[in-house]
Amino acid sequence: MKTRTKTLKSDFEFKLGDGICITLLNGDTELGKIIRIITKEEKAIVKLQSGKKIKALLSQLKPDSDFPDAFAEEPDEFEAEGFTQYDIHWDNSYVNFKSKNELGIFYGWWRKISLESFAIDLYCQFQGKSYNCEVLYYTEDPRDEIDSLNADICAAINKWFYHKCRGNFETLKSLELKANKPNVRINSIETIDKILLGLRDYRDTAIKSGGLYTFMFTGDCDDDPNMRITLDLSKQAHGLQGRVPSLYTGAALDFATDQENMPRRKSKQKAERPTGKKVFQGNIDELVKRLKETKDKGQQRKLRAILRRMGHVGGSRSTK
Repeated sequence: MKTRTKTLKSDFEFKLGDGICITLLNGDTELGKIIRIITKEEKAIVKLQSGKKIKALLSQLKPDSDFPDAFAEEPDEFEAEGFTQYDIHWDNSYVNFKSKNELGIFYGWWRKISLESFAIDLYCQFQGKSYNCEVLYYTEDPRDEIDSLNADICAAINKWFYHKCRGNFETLKSLELKANKPNVRINSIETIDKILLGLRDYRDTAIKSGGLYTFMFTGDCDDDPNMRITLDLSKQAHGLQGRVPSLYTGAALDFATDQENMPRRKSKQKAERPTGKKVFQGNIDELVKRLKETKDKGQQRKLRAILRRMGHVGGSRSTK
């Protein structure tokens, strides 16, 4: 059966900066100073004479009038209270916070990672979209010193806006464009030739044996992203049975090797002309151009057959 231990109230009225005397777990008595009082928990954050900070119940503390002499050697010691540049508004449970300032709208929340680890997630809202700014990690609950925590959040806001965004929200658009539409810059013929030859090899291998293949390439600049193209031509490889077609017949063979478009053997009706199949207009134009230029009748018949499979009618008389 679970029992609750009732917290004993202190017999003394402590305030911030009071000198205290506390008995530690090992039995030693040490002097200290109250640097923060947590009223809800009836606890206080105490800085001991050794420099260590601990959290203790107010009922465990006793006043010590000789405490100022213990710190007489460090009269100029500065105790940072935290500088809050922007107004940070917390909810009643001190879990979610929000700050609306001249830089924009920032918000986030407190979360517990483990028994002794905590984190603060900071986000920014700009033009209806949310962006992840920073994650602050702590080994103690940062809400015990809320002024210091607010100062950390303000510092994180400035770091993200002035360092990563360079003081301008337009940088977000540029970063989002790079993520959604990565750009590879090519300044040499050798680079584009390697990409084309590599794609050709991957294409032929994928058509011959099927399966999943990934082709990676980048540009000539050091900051260019690594691009990836994934090929899966297993359906076409099964229909072509190891044969590798030319580059100009791909659209027609995609349709020809599609099992859904192939006529059934038991059906006596002729297969309908695939006029509704979407193909690249550039492939049709290229085939019509070759049909006009070639004088070989056998080659002309092959080109007309491919054009009919692609839904093109009229031969070389029409490019539509």
